[in-house]
Amino acid sequence: MSFGTTVYAVVSVFGTAALLIAVQTADDGEAAIAELGPPRAVAQALLTAALPPVAVLAAVAAGGVLLGDLAPATLGVGPRAFTPAAVVVGLGLGGGVYLLSVVQVWLLPRLGVSVEGVGGLFPEQYRGLGWYAVGYAGQSTMEEAIFRAGLVGAMPVAVGVSPRLAVVVAAVAFGFAHADRGLGGVIVTGTAALAYGVGFIAVGLPAVIAGHTLQNTLDAAGKRLRDGGRAEDGDTG
Repeated sequence: MSFGTTVYAVVSVFGTAALLIAVQTADDGEAAIAELGPPRAVAQALLTAALPPVAVLAAVAAGGVLLGDLAPATLGVGPRAFTPAAVVVGLGLGGGVYLLSVVQVWLLPRLGVSVEGVGGLFPEQYRGLGWYAVGYAGQSTMEEAIFRAGLVGAMPVAVGVSPRLAVVVAAVAFGFAHADRGLGGVIVTGTAALAYGVGFIAVGLPAVIAGHTLQNTLDAAGKRLRDGGRAEDGDTG
C-alpha cells in the first residue's frame, strides 16, 4: 500500500467531513459572500476559503511524489491530463453539466422537490464575472482536489475498492456537502459530481477543474441574466 496515497486519501476524507460539518453549522454562506459587494471581494473570500486546504493537499501530493510513493496519475495529474484536448473535454463537460442543471432546476420544483439557492451567487454587473471566475477557480480546485483526486483517485488505491464505486460515493458526499440548498440542491450537485467523477477518470484533474469553474461561472451569468441584469457604468468590481 502506498503511504503517500493513503495520507492523501485520509486528508481528503477529513476535508469532506469538514465541509459536511460546515454545511450544517454555516448560516447561509453564499448570501454572506454575496453581501461582500464588489466582485473582487467575493473572489477574495472564495480564494481565502479554498487556498489553505489546497495548500495542504498539494504539500501531501508533492511529498508523496518526491518520495516515489505516489504516482501523479493517481491524482489525475499525469502527463496526459495537461494536454489541450483534455482541457477542451473538461470545458465541454462543464458546459454540459451547466445545461443539465438548468433543466433540473426547472423540472425539480414541478415534481415537488425544493431547489434552494442553486446558482444564487451572482455579480451586480456582467463584467464582474471575471472576478467571480477567479474565485470559482480556487473553489473548484479545492473541491476537485478533495472529491475527485482524493475520493475517486487516491481512495480506491489506498483501500482497494473499485473506482466506479468511488465515483458514486464521492458524488453522494459532494451532493450532501451542498445540503444547505435543499433536496433539489443535493440532487443537482450530486449529478454534477457523477459527471465530474467520470471526467476525472477519463481526462484527469485539470480538465474537471476547468469544467467546474466554467459551470459555476455560467451559473452566475445565468442568474444575472434571469434577474434582468445588464452592464452599467460605475462598476466597483
